[in-house]
Amino acid sequence: PEAATSPDGKVFISSEATLSEAELSRHEAVHVLEAKNNPLFYDYYEDLQSRVLRTSDEYRKIAEKINDQYFDGRLDVDSPDSLIPIYRELFAYVHQFIQTDPTWASERFSGAFSDWDGVVEASRRLAQGLENQGAADDAQGYGVSGRTAYQAGLRESAVRGMMEKSAIGRTGDTPNPLHK
Repeated sequence: PEAATSPDGKVFISSEATLSEAELSRHEAVHVLEAKNNPLFYDYYEDLQSRVLRTSDEYRKIAEKINDQYFDGRLDVDSPDSLIPIYRELFAYVHQFIQTDPTWASERFSGAFSDWDGVVEASRRLAQGLENQGAADDAQGYGVSGRTAYQAGLRESAVRGMMEKSAIGRTGDTPNPLHK
């Protein structure tokens, strides 16, 4: 992976990352919000979860790629037990690409959801919530500027360097499975 978020919300970015900071920050911000039990994550997750077309070919293809890339193919993508880990990655990718390349996001992901406009709106609300959170953090003296408020979830510990398998719970330095 190009980047990963540890269970305590620290973000690790590979020194060989090829994605832009915008793409990395938007993807990892979703994971940071989850790790921090932030209500923004749960609102976003519930919005998208209610729109997933689990039986669509598009969803299955994406779920299988995520399973292969992140879980070495160990998950049964048809099992309810596999939904949470797959959804976590899928929803982070959806937000990442809606915010950085909405046309490509629509082409790649819309077939996996029943209401793409609702998914886009959920991503917009998440982005706005992150911006608002960054502004609130500024007011509380956290030193996150307006220009970087979106990345507020990453401010604690974005560490550039090779990720260690034990630190991230994932295997290898492999490319992003859903990248263009």
